[in-house]
Amino acid sequence: MYRPESKEIFTPLLFHHSRPVESVVFGVVHQVSPMEHFSGNSEDGEMAQDEDKRYKWLEGKVGFYPLFLSVGADDASRSATGYQNQWYRELRGNHNNRVMFSYRFVPEKVVFIDSDWWDIIIARMRRDVIPTKANEKSLFKPSWSDADWLAYADKKPLGVQMVVPSLDLSRADAVWVRNGATKRHLEKMGFGNVTIQRLKKEII
Repeated sequence: MYRPESKEIFTPLLFHHSRPVESVVFGVVHQVSPMEHFSGNSEDGEMAQDEDKRYKWLEGKVGFYPLFLSVGADDASRSATGYQNQWYRELRGNHNNRVMFSYRFVPEKVVFIDSDWWDIIIARMRRDVIPTKANEKSLFKPSWSDADWLAYADKKPLGVQMVVPSLDLSRADAVWVRNGATKRHLEKMGFGNVTIQRLKKEII
């Protein structure tokens, strides 16, 4: 569990989570099953089922249905949340207005995971192959400390993710939005530190 001894003023924003503006609340959120967003399209339904299947597998390992955050102080880590993709989707006619919440510290129970091994496990599960104990060990790296994970995230952008049972959006140290209307909407909800921001380096 990541609990720093002190909150230094120069501590960078390390943990990032983005979500559609319509799902934002001024308070605590939990991950919901992708099946709740199933649109009725058969392809979408299969994707939702696959995602729910692997989330439930991870739930069985960590003890809660996982809400994901990217880990790292770089733009690549922020981009991994999907925040930047909203501009690409807009070109395809899908106006997906996302908000990014960034934190210096996350006080809730957390579990770090290796992003590359999570992708490997996803690929195995798509083939109905059950992840092995060795896969799990590579994913969770039980011998690593929080400091080890953060050092790895600094060394390898996109290399680390974190899952939590819940997240208090109102405690975010920075909130990024795409336009002034969204900024005003969130400020009326009670959010501070809201800025209109697009990543300097566009990473898909």
